[in-house]
Amino acid sequence: MKICTILLPVYNENDNLPSLLELIKCQFNKIPLWSYSVLIVNDGSDMTTKSLIQDLSSSHENISSIHFIRNFGHQAALQAGILHAKGDAIVMMDSDLQHCPSYIPKMLQYFDEGYEYVQMVRNESTTGIKGFLSKNFYRIFNQISDIKLIPNAPDFRLISPRVQSLFNSIQHKQKVLRVIPSLFNIEFKCIAYKELDRFAGSSKYNTIKSARFAMNILFNFSTLPLNVIFLFGVSLALLSFFAGATSILLKIIFGPLIVPGYTDIICSILFLSGTILGSVGIIGRYLIVIIKELHGYPTYIIDEDA
Repeated sequence: MKICTILLPVYNENDNLPSLLELIKCQFNKIPLWSYSVLIVNDGSDMTTKSLIQDLSSSHENISSIHFIRNFGHQAALQAGILHAKGDAIVMMDSDLQHCPSYIPKMLQYFDEGYEYVQMVRNESTTGIKGFLSKNFYRIFNQISDIKLIPNAPDFRLISPRVQSLFNSIQHKQKVLRVIPSLFNIEFKCIAYKELDRFAGSSKYNTIKSARFAMNILFNFSTLPLNVIFLFGVSLALLSFFAGATSILLKIIFGPLIVPGYTDIICSILFLSGTILGSVGIIGRYLIVIIKELHGYPTYIIDEDA
């Protein structure tokens, strides 16, 4: 019998976790050829959630857990889970009950058909400012980058052991699983799903965290900002050359009729200063990525005493 590992990053979800585990159990009762195990990654939750996870791990032989010493973030929890997960397939999902376990049989069906990467895709985009920014980020990124991302694709997916091995082999600390299909030309299957309302508690992944995640993808997996700086600099240099040539020509032709002034000079200085500062800021962002890699700080630290 094949084993599917359910990977659950958890951050203060003690009200949702028992219900989610029961729903997962019900789904695997419908799949005779698959058994399952659950790997819970506690991303620095409070003591209530930590105690619950410890009780579940000790009382259920198919539930294991990893505990961080503090909150390192959702992506760090996924990294740790993918590194430690074992089985013939890995299904990762959020623990807030917005990712319904009823889709797991369909994901395993496509896995049995040969797909090594099965991605769940929201059939309705996120609303509000977060949804607007997310939609436009994916649209622009896919138009200008060699790496293509699946729009409206949360961290609700199935991966094979080979995809797991490819992801773990990447030495980059800020690695992101959703670039793997494009990066390694992995054939994938998408399944549309309806995201449910949160059962209890509030969302831990706000607009600011989503924006940081988007910046991480942009600067770690694309050189677009640097190319934009280069093209903008060349365009500005050409524009300045033609503007200077035009000014000289007008001075020669009209002579005294051209009234000297400081407005154009001041505007040019301010424009060029802003451009330079913006360019330096973008280059600095890439330097931050390099510095973080050189420092070698761990992406997460596991609490061995938990």
